[in-house]
Amino acid sequence: MEKKKKGLVGLGEKLGFMSFSASTNIVFNFKSTYYKFFLTSILLIDPIAASNMAVIGTIWDVVNDPLLAVWANPNGSFICLEPWYGRTDDAGFTGSLEEKPGMQQLLPGEKKKITYSIEFHS
Repeated sequence: MEKKKKGLVGLGEKLGFMSFSASTNIVFNFKSTYYKFFLTSILLIDPIAASNMAVIGTIWDVVNDPLLAVWANPNGSFICLEPWYGRTDDAGFTGSLEEKPGMQQLLPGEKKKITYSIEFHS
């Protein structure tokens, strides 16, 4: 077996990442296609209204969901997916904490339940 050069991703890892990406896309496309079929054929919602519902749902997710960090250790063999509710300062940022991009804030006494789950299928 050929010794892998440090820092390079091997063919097996590339194929693994590719198959993960392909499988999640297949599942997502199947679910979204079935959802559209369900809305238009079972609930008899107008196709334009069903499309508008999907667009509104996507916009809602973009506004309300956290930032998604995707990172990997250059010397490791893993990728990390983490939801972030804040991030580091931009280079040269001199503003206050409240002015930081991506920051979310709770008022005194306010509560927010945050959950995170991820599924792996083999």
